[in-house]
Amino acid sequence: MKRTVRERVESERRREDGERGNPAVWLTRSPAWAIAAALHMVAAVILMNVVHFVRRPVAAGFFRVSFHAPAGPAELPGGARQGDQDNGVNGRDNEDAPPAGPVDPADAVPRGARTDLPDAPRIAPSLPGSRIAKLPGLGVSGKNGLGGLYAGRGGAGRGDALRRHGGDAESERAVAEGLAWLAAHQEEDGSWRPVRVARHCPEGDLCTATRGDDFYGTGSATGLALLAFLGAGHAQFETGETPCYAATVRKALEYLASIQDKAGGLDPSGGRNMYIHGICAFALTEAWALTQDPDLRRPAELAVGFIVEAQQSPGGWNYMPDPGLRGDTSITSWQVMALRSARAGALPVPESAWKRARAYMEAATNRNTGNIAYGVSGQPGATFAQPGCNMMTAAGMVTRLYLGFQDDHVLLGKFTEDFARVPPRFDAEQGSCPNWGRCKDSADDAKHWSLYYTYYATLAAFHHGGEVWQKWNAAMRRCTLETQNRQGHRKGSWEPVTWDCAYGGAVYATAFNVMNLEIYYRYLPCYQDGAEAGLSPMLDDAAWARADAARPSFRRVAGNGAFVPGGTALTDADVDKAIADLKSPDMLTRRNAARSLSAVRDDKVVAALIEAARAEKTSLRQLLMEQLAGCGDGGDILDFFISELSHEKPEVRKSALAALRKLTGQWMGEDPAAWKKWKEKR
Repeated sequence: MKRTVRERVESERRREDGERGNPAVWLTRSPAWAIAAALHMVAAVILMNVVHFVRRPVAAGFFRVSFHAPAGPAELPGGARQGDQDNGVNGRDNEDAPPAGPVDPADAVPRGARTDLPDAPRIAPSLPGSRIAKLPGLGVSGKNGLGGLYAGRGGAGRGDALRRHGGDAESERAVAEGLAWLAAHQEEDGSWRPVRVARHCPEGDLCTATRGDDFYGTGSATGLALLAFLGAGHAQFETGETPCYAATVRKALEYLASIQDKAGGLDPSGGRNMYIHGICAFALTEAWALTQDPDLRRPAELAVGFIVEAQQSPGGWNYMPDPGLRGDTSITSWQVMALRSARAGALPVPESAWKRARAYMEAATNRNTGNIAYGVSGQPGATFAQPGCNMMTAAGMVTRLYLGFQDDHVLLGKFTEDFARVPPRFDAEQGSCPNWGRCKDSADDAKHWSLYYTYYATLAAFHHGGEVWQKWNAAMRRCTLETQNRQGHRKGSWEPVTWDCAYGGAVYATAFNVMNLEIYYRYLPCYQDGAEAGLSPMLDDAAWARADAARPSFRRVAGNGAFVPGGTALTDADVDKAIADLKSPDMLTRRNAARSLSAVRDDKVVAALIEAARAEKTSLRQLLMEQLAGCGDGGDILDFFISELSHEKPEVRKSALAALRKLTGQWMGEDPAAWKKWKEKR
């Protein structure tokens, strides 16, 4: 039957539709080049979606990020997922990651981890994104929680960081209980005073107070406690989470601002101690970097300016800010951490100060032995490095990392050898490092135990990564978790058992141990991609001078070479009055007089300080000895310290021995006769 044109068209259309749905037909009719192109495209798509990420140990200079779930708990607080690279190392969400934000209570304890822990805490809150300015490289991860340098402190990145680096519900519970204890023992003015902790305790259940110096301990303890809260993601803003420590953090920040002198110094005693200033400045600049609270900007800028002005000739920092020829590695480490936090918050930091700090660390580093000096003295190019103990090596390694050194395998291996041989411990046994220049020569030299050492070695091992970190973390967790108080009003705290807790007491011990257990998420590992992305560019000298122009300087030189805060110079009459005040019956008057004389370097003042130290019966004696140790290694000063080795009080003998180490770089034990013999031969 003859079909119409319309019928033929419809029949052809149906045939073509059928062929389009039949791969065999179009495959046989397609040209060879088209088939080849299609097959290559399919293969490319398959290969793009079949990727195997392998965990690798850290190599010096590189940090290989694991994208697959390691063995262990299936979930951790924050809801980490496969492919979640700390929720955006560069301040953006990974495409496979859920947005950072409030944590589901069901995720507060890892499945597969210990579940028999009573009152398991919720994860600490993320900082509110509305309060965080999107700085270049810092930014916000998701709607809540930080990216960049602080990516692990809140949101989904917290759980992922815990799982990757060895934390769990038990360490988080210890952190939460430690912070609860610290909050309960804060003073009304926002500070923590180690000598007064018992005032906050119920009768019959008193916490351990220290017998140390109230002013000296208050500044450093407040800075350390504040750093512990910030490290867990708590800030001065209400978050609606429970517990919320916004009031605790806010009061502490207000306290730091209240004690700051007009030149930027942070020391409640007015003595401009650079240990205290560095710790408090670190807390202040980190709070600014985390929250961008406008009330913090000026105090943070002043604190940074004070650090820059206090830098010494060798490029490091010493006990006091007055110009000198010595840098101290431990003190330098706190100033560098403060400057790094300032850069994370885009505060002005001069490139010249950063470069000089790097030069100091190079001068302090012995590349042949891996030893990092306790201190470096002299002018650039003509310096003397006083060999350090393993504590200084750990602190120095961290400082080098934060300054951006990309050290090779060999040097990193030498650094880690010292603290890998000396595992962490937390007990009352005092370690020793008999000769700071020969810390590797005998078994006895591996007994330099202190909580301060554990803190720095934990940071160093964490940033190094690999097997070094795994072994250290296991030992650190064991000695830290087992020694935390678990009963009564002391619950959550640690006793001040190590020798370095003398000034800071239980506040010092608790803050440091909490920070050790926050290590998994406080910062990205230095070798991880993006760890330095949040650091702002530095200023050249001209730009820094303009930025710093409005800050009052403390370097106003009088005829006798004295320096005081705020630029007010001491006159000769002021010096004479201060010397007279050293004999005042009032301890505070004697203290203030000693502080005001700390930078005067003439024989009359040295003789007055020695006389005052010999007559002093209170803890002020150690402060006077510390100041004398900064006055040089003259014969009268060495004779005084050698004589103090025979003092009836062990703490005085210990201070004298520390001063002799500092001044001479030698170790002659506690025998005065051995020191006298050495002095006669030198």
